[in-house]
Amino acid sequence: MGTLIHATLEDLNRFTIAGRYDEITEELIKKWFALNYAKMQESTGLMLSEERRKSALGQVLNYFDKRKEHIRKVWKAEEKVELVLPEYILQGVIDLIEDDDGKIEIVDYKTGRKPDSPEKSAQVEHYRKQLEIYAYLISERYKKNVSRMHLYYTNEAEGNPLVTFEYSKNCVDKEIEDVSQTVRKIEGKRFDAKAENDYSCRYCD
Repeated sequence: MGTLIHATLEDLNRFTIAGRYDEITEELIKKWFALNYAKMQESTGLMLSEERRKSALGQVLNYFDKRKEHIRKVWKAEEKVELVLPEYILQGVIDLIEDDDGKIEIVDYKTGRKPDSPEKSAQVEHYRKQLEIYAYLISERYKKNVSRMHLYYTNEAEGNPLVTFEYSKNCVDKEIEDVSQTVRKIEGKRFDAKAENDYSCRYCD
């Protein structure tokens, strides 16, 4: 279901990037959704129940309703970024990059439910570190500074779907250094370190 939501949001964002935002309607979104579902069925053989299809479509329509003004600020969508460093290559795919008069913000879509206490969530902390790496890649590739980073929980229908992190160069630099140290340990076959929590093990990239 997450893939279907992501694909339809990508259609919405790319249409906006092409300068056709004013043509987007709920009917057009439903058409994109149906086409993406057909493609998913053809490529994977998977089928979703009617209830899950309605839920997925509802999340996309809710996103469009809540983010109408922000959608106009879309700069890039599903952006593949890569940076070759002396010891390794950093790469990733960023769901959405917004540009508001030079203020760059990153949005990463999550199709699960927003944690009740994001500041205490190991899952959210894992995502924060990932966003910091994305921010570094953007700043290096485009020479633009990121101001904020967001997780957007599409399944958050009533409350605030966002978890927002302010950009901190010190935090980003620390995260890149942590990655570098991990690479050096792997290359030196030093695997004595243990994960800080079970989530890090289950969702390690």
